[in-house]
Order: sequence, then structure tokens, then C-alpha cells
Amino acid sequence: MSSRRYPVPGPGAVFRPFRTAVPNLVGWSALAGAAVTSGLLGAGAGQLAGLGRGVRVALGAAGAIAPPLAAVVADRRRWNALESSVGWGAPSTVVGEIVEDLRARGVSARRVEKPGGYAEAPAGAPEPRIVALPPQVSLVYRNADRAAVSAVLRDNGVELTLPR
Repeated sequence: MSSRRYPVPGPGAVFRPFRTAVPNLVGWSALAGAAVTSGLLGAGAGQLAGLGRGVRVALGAAGAIAPPLAAVVADRRRWNALESSVGWGAPSTVVGEIVEDLRARGVSARRVEKPGGYAEAPAGAPEPRIVALPPQVSLVYRNADRAAVSAVLRDNGVELTLPR
């Protein structure tokens, strides 16, 4: 595990303004069209009001920035409302204690336990040939609470880098 809290993007990293939306060519074109239209409307309103050139340019720029900014804000709000889960092989009791710590801080979290199932023992292993696997326990939290979850995990000695 990396000890860095925020990994540095590599040389081929791409800036992605959206976390949940994946616009295609039509989506990007619609967003660009809305930005251009909004910018022209802002500059046109400044022209009709008889404002100076600098103010018209500022109104046009603000109008052009508004649609993409609104789309990014809406996308981040949606992402914050989604849930993430993380499991690190801890027993159910440890995850339960962390859930209680999170709830004490006002964070909505829960423990999810999936049955482990069964697997065939490797060749040459003593009987029984079919072994029960331990249950898989994970911590489920809202993305908006990622910082608090990371802090509680760190306070409990769990060094994990939560997905961004």
C-alpha cells in the first residue's frame, strides 16, 4: 500500500471533470452549444443595457462558464450521494467497531457481510476436499463522507487509500 494520501497523476493522466457522467460526442457538443449560447445571451444583454465593453465581455464569459460549471456541480452532487464500499480482510467485529465510530461522528455507514462460499482444496491437501471460505466483510459509506471515513480508518490503524 502506498503511504501517500493523494497519489500524484502519472505523465499520461487525463483531466476528467465528471465523475459519474460520461458524455459522448453529442453530449459534449450540447454542452459546448449551451455555453456559447449562454455567453452570447450574456453579452447581448449587456449590449442592450448599454453597458461598457469590459462589462459585456465579463457577462459573456460568465454566461459561457455557467452551463459547464452547472453540469460539473450537478455531477459532483450526484457522486457525493452514491455509496462506495471497501473491504480489507478485517473480521466482522472490527468492521462493526469502525461503523460505530463513524456513526458517532454522524456518518451514515454500515457493514455488509457476504457469505464466503466454498472452494475445493488444492491437490494433496488433507481431507476434507471442500473447504468453507470465510465471509467477506466490507464497509459501505457515502462518497461525501470519504474524508471522515479515511480519518476513522487511519485512527483505527487501517492504512487504505479510498477511491476518489
